[in-house]
Amino acid sequence: MSCTCIRKSGTYRPRPVLRRVPLRQVYCAELGFNVASAFILAAWETRRKDFWVMMLHHGVTTVLISLSYYLKCALDPNSSHGDKLCWTAL
Repeated sequence: MSCTCIRKSGTYRPRPVLRRVPLRQVYCAELGFNVASAFILAAWETRRKDFWVMMLHHGVTTVLISLSYYLKCALDPNSSHGDKLCWTAL
């Protein structure tokens, strides 16, 4: 990660330069994490009384992430609409 230096009060402080990650990679990472968590919950975790609630949570979250990706509906920070949902090209 590269850094740029800014001068404040006579001292130099490094400020990291963050690169933009494509939205498709964010969707894939979130979906992969959620599906992996569901498998880990089913295979390795100790069965607790909220097991089926957590499985339902992972199922609904997977559907919502997939539907959001399919409909190409995401928050676009560069839009003129502020924090509203915008149709963006993935």
